Amino acid sequence: MSKEEIHDIQMRNTRAWEDVRSRKGLEGAVNSEKYPDHDKLIESIMDLVGGNIEGGRDSMHAREMLDDIISDLDQLRNEIATPEEYLAEGLL
Repeated sequence: MSKEEIHDIQMRNTRAWEDVRSRKGLEGAVNSEKYPDHDKLIESIMDLVGGNIEGGRDSMHAREMLDDIISDLDQLRNEIATPEEYLAEGLL
């Protein structure tokens, strides 16, 4: 694989993470930064995981991809409300 192809893959991965971080597609959710809509959050999780897989498929060992996915999901989890916070806000 050429350096250019590896760079393109890494850029796709970066864009996928930036899309999730910026919550593209979460418009219309109540306080979408902390309280994203259930379906939109699932879409974001799928985009994040898929972006990591596509971005690393040809340039990373599967264990490295898994580490990146776990790290990104952990960051996302820390940015959104807990189920208890959703309940306290009357969103469940």
